[in-house]
Amino acid sequence: GNQGANIDGYIPDFMRQVGDIDVTVTTKDLPEDTDNLDIVTKTIAGPPETVSPGGPTGSDTIVDMRAFGRQVKVKLSQTDVVGGDFALGAQRLEITGVPTKRHD
Repeated sequence: GNQGANIDGYIPDFMRQVGDIDVTVTTKDLPEDTDNLDIVTKTIAGPPETVSPGGPTGSDTIVDMRAFGRQVKVKLSQTDVVGGDFALGAQRLEITGVPTKRHD
């Protein structure tokens, strides 16, 4: 539509987390655009010990992202983590709408 989005933060909710997790937010203006507006990657440190399913993981803080766009993609990944694993709960983004002029 006519609104862009400021992605201010990512709110993680992991049912299980072993190892660090990289969260990457990529934004574009339009889906067919080949150039990205923003690419922001942050690392969420794993807890010191494995947490049972449904228990707290220490990942209840907002991860500062600061990205803008009308199309948003979120990717979670683990690299160079031996035995890494995670299970997702309810992942959320902190977003505020921003009026933008539509391209003709």
